Amino acid sequence: MFFIFFVFQALLNFLPFQLRMLSSDVSYGKVGMMYAGYIVGFIISIRILSIIRFLGDEIKAIFIGLCIYLVGLQLFHINHYMVMFTGMFVVCAGFFIIHSIASGLVSKLAHEMRAISSGLYLSFYYLGGTIGTFAPGVFFEYLGWNSFVILLSLFASAMFFLLILLKKYVHS
Repeated sequence: MFFIFFVFQALLNFLPFQLRMLSSDVSYGKVGMMYAGYIVGFIISIRILSIIRFLGDEIKAIFIGLCIYLVGLQLFHINHYMVMFTGMFVVCAGFFIIHSIASGLVSKLAHEMRAISSGLYLSFYYLGGTIGTFAPGVFFEYLGWNSFVILLSLFASAMFFLLILLKKYVHS
C-alpha cells in the first residue's frame, strides 16, 4: 500500500498545478470538482464483498483494481479537463478496490499477529502518502507532467510484482 497511496497522494496534490498550467481560466471550483471521483470510493467500499465474490477472490480483485488504477493514470497524459475529470473517477475506483480489500486481507493472512500487521499496514500506507505529497514534485517541476505520470505509473506497477509474491505465499 506504500506505492498505491504514494501515487494517489502525488496525483491529487499536483493535479491542481497541472490544471492551472493547462489554462489560467481553470477556476478553483473546477479544480475542486476534480475530486468528485471520491464518490466512487464510497460506493466501492460498501460493495466490496460483492466485488470480491464477482471477481473470484481478494488477490484477483486487487489485481483488477490495480489494472483499473493504471488505466486511470494513463488518462492523465491527455491534457484536457474532462478527460482528467473522468480519469479521476477511474483512479479512485481502482484505488478504493485495492485499499478496501488489502486492509482486510492483511488481517486475514496475519492470523495471530493481526494487531502488528494492521499497524504495519497503516504505517506503510501513511508513509507512502506522506512521501507522495512532496517527493514526486521534483519530477513534476523539472521533467514535466508526462514524466510525472510515468513515474507514478512505474511506482504503481511495482505492486504487480508484490501481488505475484503474495499469490505464491498464499497458495504455498
